[in-house]
Amino acid sequence: MSKRIFALALALIMLLLVGCQPSGNDNNGGDKDGMNNSENGGQQNRGDGFVLKAVVNSLNPDYIEVEVIESDYAFGIYWVRTGAQTEYFNADGSTAGMSDLKAGQTISITYSGQTMMSLPPQIVAWSIQIK
Repeated sequence: MSKRIFALALALIMLLLVGCQPSGNDNNGGDKDGMNNSENGGQQNRGDGFVLKAVVNSLNPDYIEVEVIESDYAFGIYWVRTGAQTEYFNADGSTAGMSDLKAGQTISITYSGQTMMSLPPQIVAWSIQIK
């Protein structure tokens, strides 16, 4: 009897796990992470995104090291990955660039909410606004 209950419980757990797997596609045809969808030419499907406020510690060729000062989910040191898809703005909303960033500045970073499991944690910036 206990073997049947165990088998039934195991089958139920497996069914729940399979049903909870992400499809990798949202209703808009974009990737869940908002990156590199061939259907829309690689454009990001950004939606609302997550925003964190941070102070720039240092600028490196591959990442920006920041210390998070305000966020619902993040804290401490983060590496912010940027690329051609990253948009930069000044406080007044005008277009800026990576060259406008300097250590000690406060910035707002919009990203997908996904964090790479590394030390320090890493995120990919959709946009950076210089405060």
